Amino acid sequence: MPTSLDLIGAHPWRSAVFTTYSLSLSFFEAIVLDQLIRGGARGAVILSDVDGVRGALSEHGARRVGREYDIEPISVSSGVFHPKLSVLIGQHECHLLVGSGNLTFGGWGGNFEVFEHLHSGFAAEAIRDASEFFASLANAPRVRHGARSQCLETAASLRESVTGVSGSGKIRLIHSLQRSILDQISEFAEELGGAKRVIIASPYWQGGEALDGICAALRTDRAYVHSHPGGIVRGSFGSNWPRNSKGLVDPVCIDAFNIEGDRRLLHAKVFEIVCNRGRIIISGSANATNAALGEGQNVEACLVRIETGKVVGWKFSPAEPPEESLMSDDENDDNEEACGVLRATLDSDTVYGQVLHPALKGRAEALLVTSDGAQKLGSVQLNDQSQFSIHVKGLELKILQGQRCVLAIETETTRVEGFISVTAFSEISRRSGSLASRLIALLAGNETPSDLAAIMSWICEDPNVLSRNLLSQKCAVTARPDKVEPNRTIHIDDLRSSLDIDRHSPHALGNNQSASWTRFVDALIASFRQPRSPFKHDSDSLEEDEDDEREKKERKRPNDPAIGKSLVVFHRLFAVFLSEEHIQRFYTVAFDMAQYICRRLEPDARDVTEWLRALVHAYVKFSVHLEKPENVAAIVQILNSEDSSIEGVRRARLQLLRMGFSIEGPCPDMSEVGGFQAALAADFDFVGQWEKIKSVRTMTEQVQFYLKAIEKNSPTMDYPDLRSCPEEWKILARAIEFPENRDEFQVVSKGTMACPRCSIGLPIDQLGNLRSKSIAMAKSCCNLVLVCAEI
Repeated sequence: MPTSLDLIGAHPWRSAVFTTYSLSLSFFEAIVLDQLIRGGARGAVILSDVDGVRGALSEHGARRVGREYDIEPISVSSGVFHPKLSVLIGQHECHLLVGSGNLTFGGWGGNFEVFEHLHSGFAAEAIRDASEFFASLANAPRVRHGARSQCLETAASLRESVTGVSGSGKIRLIHSLQRSILDQISEFAEELGGAKRVIIASPYWQGGEALDGICAALRTDRAYVHSHPGGIVRGSFGSNWPRNSKGLVDPVCIDAFNIEGDRRLLHAKVFEIVCNRGRIIISGSANATNAALGEGQNVEACLVRIETGKVVGWKFSPAEPPEESLMSDDENDDNEEACGVLRATLDSDTVYGQVLHPALKGRAEALLVTSDGAQKLGSVQLNDQSQFSIHVKGLELKILQGQRCVLAIETETTRVEGFISVTAFSEISRRSGSLASRLIALLAGNETPSDLAAIMSWICEDPNVLSRNLLSQKCAVTARPDKVEPNRTIHIDDLRSSLDIDRHSPHALGNNQSASWTRFVDALIASFRQPRSPFKHDSDSLEEDEDDEREKKERKRPNDPAIGKSLVVFHRLFAVFLSEEHIQRFYTVAFDMAQYICRRLEPDARDVTEWLRALVHAYVKFSVHLEKPENVAAIVQILNSEDSSIEGVRRARLQLLRMGFSIEGPCPDMSEVGGFQAALAADFDFVGQWEKIKSVRTMTEQVQFYLKAIEKNSPTMDYPDLRSCPEEWKILARAIEFPENRDEFQVVSKGTMACPRCSIGLPIDQLGNLRSKSIAMAKSCCNLVLVCAEI
């Protein structure tokens, strides 16, 4: 239904609530949920009959339930949960869809359905009625569910959206939680002077008994029943025509429903009652059956439009009844082997659950069902309310990473199943808003370049969102206040996670949000360490020429605009991570994210080289404390891999010495920098290079050996490369042999710029020699030889 989907994706809804009997999670995730996310919605929950949830449990492709949206099963003691409502709540408004279509492909497009679209600006009474429906549902004695808090929050939000708004009273919503639908319809008809004519379009009938009850309540002796030219959706109960009615039944085809070329099957339920002083039109979930219209059976919701004065009713033409189509009656089916339904929430490492249908008590076995099969979790004890709990370590991360997890409870005679809702996601969603789905995509490994750009922009705005103690702060995607006023108004969304007892568990208030956020941040950062293949782009379709390395690198350059944007954002974020303010906390994150970028985005080699140099420079400059400093040593090896000369090896050794790294140990684990190697195509013998680094001596080290020889008046072979500076070596060699000549050289510090004896600046070439070779000569003045022993 395009108009409904356009509405769903049009605004950043604060919350979205859907009620349905049948349920297709593949439809909801592919169509509705994506529209909600695209519009920036903060959360969604589906209230579905246990039969609908039972069917959804077989959809193995649905993987976002419990993370990006929740499902709450509803069990009705003497019927089914049948309303079809969509509640979209914004900041200062709400939209309400009331219709006949279930949350399925057929219900939202494939079938012939009727939906009414209401807005808080013009249908205040109906919105208040909807609020009363959810408030009643929260505590209705004949329904069992764990969504009390969601129902009360929805009721409050609906009521708030029409505060101070008046209406005409001509649009109302009725439901069957307290009174029968038929009694309420009869009252509306009486208020308009009594019924004169009734036309009904319904796919399902109860033989004719229900129609007789309708005619009796409205005091009419004839009913016009729509015979749909496209046929009806085959149901699981009742019949397709009131053949056994005792009254007069005229088959007609309503003109408005007879659309040329439209062969969709009828699933709409619509009543038109023309009265003496106007007419009423009822549409919604209620079929023309006693279960729908009677008292104490199904839970239904219908919209009533009231027109007063002189009216013109629906136009129709005579038709033929449809061919008889027998349908099974659910009440008579043998459902003993049908799987029961439970609800479960995961708070930290504890699953809290409640069996909704059938009620169970005593000891049972718990199993976790994933795509890999069923895993036994242990025994649980169900109390008088069929509630239980069990500790399951590591389950939260599995679900957040996209694994489909279903909880099963088994006794000797019964098996029940249900989806697991992760309470941590409500906190994630509350703090990251519409970005939550992108973060979850990153955890699951199916993020897009656009997701990555948005996530990095979010982090760049405030790196503290990656702090493991974020819950002690107030961090969000939107602008952050510098300070919190003591009398600040707290939004209801900020109270939900701390007051939502039902959502967290049937037993106790969830109090592990801080631990949940810590695990989420850890998992998010760990995602950047996982080896992942490059994003797809146009050049992937080109055949690579292995003999032409230049063309191969050219083809790796991204041409997807989102990839280019991600690279731009990363450059900015990388600089933030390595700033003095953040480096001690986020150096490792910068390291991991840079490798992730190398694997996923295939950046230019020049950029990668600059990132590696920045990592080494920042490590030395800020004396960063790392758990694995050898990873920086591995970077040094990569940076020096293209220069295998003795000077290149010396340069690598000098960098490692300045970092305080132990060179005598084994070669660093180069797999820790595999992303950097891949980006630079660094196919190199790093172990061999490491052996060279271990055996060579830097010029500074040789100066140190020379000074020890001076101290002992005993020349050694430990400073052979000092001889590569013939002018300086002539003086240094004489100093070893003749101590009285030792005033011809002087030991200086690394930062020396001038002759310490004459205070005259050193020539530029000699300054370079002092830095690179640790030896120079004051040629601008007294020719004093300068040596530096500082690493």
